[in-house]
Amino acid sequence: MSAQAIQGRIQILKDLASQLSATIVDEEARDHFLRPIWSSLTDAEYTLSQGLKAPNPAHASLWFEGTGLFLRNAEVQLKGAQGMVSKYGPSLRVVGGG
Repeated sequence: MSAQAIQGRIQILKDLASQLSATIVDEEARDHFLRPIWSSLTDAEYTLSQGLKAPNPAHASLWFEGTGLFLRNAEVQLKGAQGMVSKYGPSLRVVGGG
């Protein structure tokens, strides 16, 4: 996958996470569901930037592979959060935890 395609995928996931953030009413629930997504996307952006600065294609490939792992993680987390909102509505709350 090209760096441009990866950047596009990151942007799509950011847009979906922003939409979800605007949908979830409760601040604690929003933080609970979105913090790991944003963290994965931040890590993906960092690894992508390192891949773009890599000294050779082999090193770049390793960084891009790592970026893909963070993106897959963000996608799984996003789908899970979307599923919870779909099931319980935008006013869902997180109970317990801590």
